[in-house]
Amino acid sequence: MPALATAAPLPKSVWSFLETHCVECHDEATAEGGLDLYALADEIIAGEVPVWTHVLDRVSHGEMPPSEQMRPSSEEVSGFLSALSPPLVQADLELREVVMRRLNRVEYQHTVRDLLEIETDLISLLPEDQSAGGFDTNGRALAVSAEQFEAWLAAARRALDDAIVHGDAPAKEMTTVDSFREVDPYLGKQYARIDDEVVLFLRNKTDYSKISTRSHRTPVAGRYRFSFSVTARNTEEPLVFSVTASDFKRTGATYRDLGFYEALPESREVVIETYLEAGFAIQFFAHGLPYYLKDPAQGAYPGIGFGPVTIEGPLFEDWPPMSHQQLLGENPNEGPAETEGRALLERFMNRAWRRPVSGEEVEKKLALIEAKRQTGASAIESFRIGLEAVLCSPHFLYFQEGHDEMLADHALAERLSYFLWASLPDEPLRELADRTSKGSTVKNQNFSGHLSAFALDEATRHNCNQPAL
Repeated sequence: MPALATAAPLPKSVWSFLETHCVECHDEATAEGGLDLYALADEIIAGEVPVWTHVLDRVSHGEMPPSEQMRPSSEEVSGFLSALSPPLVQADLELREVVMRRLNRVEYQHTVRDLLEIETDLISLLPEDQSAGGFDTNGRALAVSAEQFEAWLAAARRALDDAIVHGDAPAKEMTTVDSFREVDPYLGKQYARIDDEVVLFLRNKTDYSKISTRSHRTPVAGRYRFSFSVTARNTEEPLVFSVTASDFKRTGATYRDLGFYEALPESREVVIETYLEAGFAIQFFAHGLPYYLKDPAQGAYPGIGFGPVTIEGPLFEDWPPMSHQQLLGENPNEGPAETEGRALLERFMNRAWRRPVSGEEVEKKLALIEAKRQTGASAIESFRIGLEAVLCSPHFLYFQEGHDEMLADHALAERLSYFLWASLPDEPLRELADRTSKGSTVKNQNFSGHLSAFALDEATRHNCNQPAL
């Protein structure tokens, strides 16, 4: 365990006191109460702060050395406490300091989802977060490297690719696919065909299932509706199955869990609606069935029958979708005009950075956009540069700090929202922070109390099971 940043060697008087009055019972050989003083470092390190605190408390309360041992004089005790207290207090304060921290990858995913109104999987693009003390929200563990920043840049570009559209809306298609061709060589052995359903009798040991929609991948990114019949065969009890989506790449395949469902003895229709990137298909897995049976289709074994899958999509409520409109306006083929662009950019920066932005901050991003435009790039390509810069800024990636030893209103609202639902403040919470920061009757001193009551409603509305602050 490394020393703390401000750690200094313990005064010699501390060790003199311990050697005179304590080590007889607390050396390596005896270590009464599990305490070996010789095992401690010559300076206070992070992991030993509780040990030194325990030592100081026992001596100051007269509990150590024990009454049957030779007692130190009051002057000796006072000198010991005076020598140990300052470095111990400093070490304790250092451990209690709030470390400026960044978003972890779950918070990043949720934040971009709510900011851009997209459902793109970004977690798979980001390195796994380290943890400290059992939490991956500990700033001491959330370091930043060149690899991390490159991943953020890739994630920002991927998110904007899905948020910004071009041209007319993709045509909605309806297609029905089945797995009969893929399982045909195994019919009568591992699979059966009953009433236009492929019946699966075994659990799968891998992430690959032959019962799938791989013969028809999603043509573009968007929401898709999958409908199919399912029946529990040769049993009166429900059987459980799961559905996953995948792009089935040979290396680095992406898998997405679409949930667990029940198959009943009576055939039923299951409908799953979800967002998928281009090139995805869904597949089915049985649970609770044997891993192996010899030719199970020839016996009366329980199994799950899956009917052909009807695929509808992509499904769009609006075109261009809201993700595009809030970034670039209502025209999917042109970037915003100068006046509109400034307003759109400022609004986006306010939400992304979870606080009001200054005119100077907006001007810097507009300068990036104009510089890109001067290279001959289109209006949309130029505007995207500004959006990427916003998403890769420390103001987006890191939590903001307060001032004058108290969190500012927007910083406190930010911490509340990430505590409750791991994403940026929603409109009611943001409006509350805006009102208090503009000098309303609710002052910063009692803003935390105002938010405490507000938190209960917010937690309920976001279906969050965590307790309010």
